[in-house]
Amino acid sequence: SGKVISWPGIEWPYRLLLIGSTSLGGLIGVSIARKFLNQIEMIFGAWLFWLFLTFVVTFYLPDAANTFIIPVIFASSLLLISAFIKEDSRPIFLLLTLVMALPTSLGLIFSLEQSQGYKLVEALLPFAGLYALIISPFLLSLNIKSTNLYIGLLTFSALMIGSYTNLYTENRPQHVNIYFYEDLDSDQSYVQLSSQEPLIEPLLSYINEEKAKALVPFSGEYLSENWTKSASSKWKGPSIEKRIQIGVNKSVKLKLKSNRSASRMVLLLPKDSGLKSFYLGSLEVEPILSSWGLYKGYYVIYLNGIYNKETELTLNFDPNKSEVSAYLMDISTKLPLHLDDLYKERSGIFSPVHRGDQAILIKKISI
Repeated sequence: SGKVISWPGIEWPYRLLLIGSTSLGGLIGVSIARKFLNQIEMIFGAWLFWLFLTFVVTFYLPDAANTFIIPVIFASSLLLISAFIKEDSRPIFLLLTLVMALPTSLGLIFSLEQSQGYKLVEALLPFAGLYALIISPFLLSLNIKSTNLYIGLLTFSALMIGSYTNLYTENRPQHVNIYFYEDLDSDQSYVQLSSQEPLIEPLLSYINEEKAKALVPFSGEYLSENWTKSASSKWKGPSIEKRIQIGVNKSVKLKLKSNRSASRMVLLLPKDSGLKSFYLGSLEVEPILSSWGLYKGYYVIYLNGIYNKETELTLNFDPNKSEVSAYLMDISTKLPLHLDDLYKERSGIFSPVHRGDQAILIKKISI
């Protein structure tokens, strides 16, 4: 598909592919460098580059400076001592420079691979380059052609094995969230299977619409993929009671309640609503206009931990405003009963992630 999988189910072919491909690049660099430099010159050149990099990192990213400062100080001490060692024994002695450098180069590669996955494989390459730079002087005596041949065969084998093994396992499942949207005003409902990677069977059979579509009434620009039309949840929408208080500002007190004990409610007010501030209890909050994503162009008020409680919210508007249209969203992690089969299929090599599944009821209100 041309897409990168973050955490493949069987990781060792991909890890072998990462090591093999970067090793090939490093050995090609060694074969070029040894035409112009000897071993000692390469060692000093590599650590001069590390020294320059340490100054740059210390200036721009001081919190990360220790990653480079400690290996450079350790290597500098060894380089100074090596001046008093016989020239024949000097390369073997300078192997000690790798002791402190490997954890900050090779060690970070595998930490990043485990934590960030292969979608951020570009973040691994600088550390692979730093590792190749300090180890390359000690590879000058290798037969580069035969070594490249063996590593090339190993890399190709890893590529083929990775292409034919399962993408996901129960230990490393595909991340898939089920989103249910229901517009209570138009009686339209949709189900979306949200995943950063291409869907596979059996979940793929539940989706019959490939073209991206806006699934929420308040945003025509935010398009969703992997969706299909769905039956209604038969759930009752949220209750809202309004009371207007005319004062210096036009204040509207809202009493909001979820009739299905949803965990969260979200109130969306458009940019031209004239909202100046809102009160949660005695706390006055200045609204922030969302500039990206699903809520772009709206003031967003999140009410978390609602469940069966009634919540009071006071909105302060521009006095010149007479009427405002808004959207109230009732959000829970419990899915409608008619999605039970889909929920059961999303098991084994599939797993929810982050906020998990969401059932969202959307209601347009007028204030």
